[in-house]
Amino acid sequence: MLDMQQGQVNFLVLIPIVAALLFVQNETAGSDALAGLLIGLAVALKVTPLAFAAYCFWKRRWAVALTAIGSLAVWLLVVPAAVFGWDQTVRWLGQWVGIMIEPYVTRGEVLYPMSQSFGSFTLRLLTALPVFETSEGGIPYGHYMNVLQLNETIVSRVAVSIMVAVVFAGLWWTRRALPTMKCRRYLFEIGGVTAFMLWFSERTWVHHYVAFVLTRCAAGTILSDPARSERARSLVRKSLVLFAVVTVFASDAGRLFGRHGVEWAQAVGVFLWPSVIVTVAAIVLGAHESAAIAGTKPVESFEALHQSR
Repeated sequence: MLDMQQGQVNFLVLIPIVAALLFVQNETAGSDALAGLLIGLAVALKVTPLAFAAYCFWKRRWAVALTAIGSLAVWLLVVPAAVFGWDQTVRWLGQWVGIMIEPYVTRGEVLYPMSQSFGSFTLRLLTALPVFETSEGGIPYGHYMNVLQLNETIVSRVAVSIMVAVVFAGLWWTRRALPTMKCRRYLFEIGGVTAFMLWFSERTWVHHYVAFVLTRCAAGTILSDPARSERARSLVRKSLVLFAVVTVFASDAGRLFGRHGVEWAQAVGVFLWPSVIVTVAAIVLGAHESAAIAGTKPVESFEALHQSR
């Protein structure tokens, strides 16, 4: 029941993100302002959508990025202050920043070794932290999967370094200006931003991967495009099937592997690594196979696609 409730919350966060990314395609001043307002709302609900504001800034969509930052102040301060008052709102916001933001941003601390983020995986692989704990006869037992026993600070710095490297790789990959936000490459790029947002969050639980639907949409455009090579379509198809099959074991299906099968399935990254495979197949390989198809050709309308088929 708790997972279902948390999943509903993540669907709620996904709604303003998808709406904002749609409005950005209109490329008008009003649509840009509305998109920024919605991105700010998503960030207020969950910090990680800030990656989309950064993407718009990198793409020189200044109105979207600046409106997102400005609206964030409205959603985090003005709206709650209207209900709880300024003093209480500022106090709560300061406490939240000190607990949820500051340790990760300033010291690279990852507090949850069991989540599906890259930082969590490095913690359980390279430190002596238990992956999960059980109790038998009132005695707690820790279960481990680490191959090394490094200091947590060192491992956190390694994870942050890899995150920075991925950021620079992403900036280089998205460096070209798009002819229009309605081109196919836009979908590939926001799919990459989505994957990054999930991989390098401080905590990414299974239900957070509802946002990965954006990356899978990018993969879907390759499967449905007859102009793509069969090699690319086959690679993407296999990666999506792998994702669909493997992620099932994060549910009760994981019990097939034993009493603690679900916990072990999540420990090895049952959502993390399949999502990496899908992203590499669809975003990196698929987006670069043909610049004429993925980079500059506008997305056809649904009517045109139907008629062409």
